[in-house]
Amino acid sequence: MRSDVEHLVRGAKSHLNLAGARLEKGVTLEEIVQSTRIAGHFLEAIETEDFGQLPGGVYNTSYIRQYARAIGYDETALLDHYRSQIEPPKEAQAVAASSLFRVDEALRNVFQFVTARRRHYTA
Repeated sequence: MRSDVEHLVRGAKSHLNLAGARLEKGVTLEEIVQSTRIAGHFLEAIETEDFGQLPGGVYNTSYIRQYARAIGYDETALLDHYRSQIEPPKEAQAVAASSLFRVDEALRNVFQFVTARRRHYTA
């Protein structure tokens, strides 16, 4: 199994040459399809890093692990790269949460305004 992680991951948004590594090992996609029973279009999505085409959930990590084994890559390093591609940074998550509080507060203010107006006209 390859352990040269610097060859595998060259930054958070780098592209891997998984097809090149597979060809270097002398393995075809059809052989991986036969040995893993993973559909060819999912394997192609992994090679091109089009992770949005994968079925989701635990299937993604399972497919990536099996693909890494089939081409001789370090599973952990490939999964770390996958996670860096799909997970937003923690800072972005914090900003998104604070934005939700502002929207919630704005909706509450609108509701209070409408309720007050309704009471004014019905009185």
